[in-house]
Amino acid sequence: MSKSNVAQKQALGEKKIKNKHLVERRQQQISEAALKLFSQKGYHNTTVKDIARLSNVSTGSIYDYVSNKEDILFLVSQNFFDNLKKEVERALQGLTDPLMKLKATIEATLTVIDNFQEYVLITYRESKYFKKQDLMGIFQQEAFFTNIFLEIIEEGNAMGVFHVREPFVVSNLLTLMTHCWALKRYNLKEYSLFNFKETLIELVLDGMIKEGEVPGEA
Repeated sequence: MSKSNVAQKQALGEKKIKNKHLVERRQQQISEAALKLFSQKGYHNTTVKDIARLSNVSTGSIYDYVSNKEDILFLVSQNFFDNLKKEVERALQGLTDPLMKLKATIEATLTVIDNFQEYVLITYRESKYFKKQDLMGIFQQEAFFTNIFLEIIEEGNAMGVFHVREPFVVSNLLTLMTHCWALKRYNLKEYSLFNFKETLIELVLDGMIKEGEVPGEA
């Protein structure tokens, strides 16, 4: 999470409560409860009261940490990116081969998306419910992770491992394709996360290691 987003997240509660550790702990509880309820009931059918009850925070005191449901959605988004950053960093630790880096990044990204499917759906379908500042922060953080794909592809090109003519385009396609695990879940019910991972990695690498081709190009 960027410093500005950390400050914004903390500011949601610190205006009323000065104990930063308490604010962070309560906001984590609220975020986890919200994600669970959004996944079960959907964003629109979930109330702040529902979230307060599941997070073991009273309906009155929850407003010490957030102002409304949109603030809670922002907390969930930051939790998503925090988890994604940790998982990708862990997956890349000790790797030097661009091919293995790309595979590990795809696998790590899909693992986190699998746990945040409802959030990904909300981001695409209900972006109008995000505050403009929050939405811009989400775009910036998504660009950060897309850039990880870009750096790996450019490194692979330089080493002769990959042959990708448009690394920037392909890195954005990779981000979108990983999101499809959530966006197309209704049509992929018979497939496991493992099946999807292996199929996507095969598709991507088959295109990128063949000179003059990019994923999805005939």
